[in-house]
Amino acid sequence: PLEEQPKPPESGRDTAKKDDGSQIKGTGGQNATVIGMATNYGLHTFKRFVGSLRKTGYEGHIILGVSPKKDSEGHTKLQDSIKEYLSSRNVTMKHIEYVTCEHNLGTEGCAHPYPDLKNRWSRFPLSRDWLEE
Repeated sequence: PLEEQPKPPESGRDTAKKDDGSQIKGTGGQNATVIGMATNYGLHTFKRFVGSLRKTGYEGHIILGVSPKKDSEGHTKLQDSIKEYLSSRNVTMKHIEYVTCEHNLGTEGCAHPYPDLKNRWSRFPLSRDWLEE
């Protein structure tokens, strides 16, 4: 009997095309998720990260923990241009609220609801929480 050959993945789901027309495999299907923290960045950095990811043909979920930047007057707010850009690229934004650390953990700070973890370590339980929502 003839063996059935696997079908190639649909373009844009698990592959993307290079400039020369060849395929890049493994760019993630619509059920894939990229998750991370992007705190205190400007619009240019978001465009580099999210834009390059989407340009590969990645159509999956992107979840980013974001925090506002301080403006020249000391107010903290996520810029409208960043919110608009991330929304237009179908990015789920999770707003990070900084809190006072329970212990002397240096100047890095802690994220709610994990005042006992440095910000760099809180990304792991926060990511789990966001995926479980």
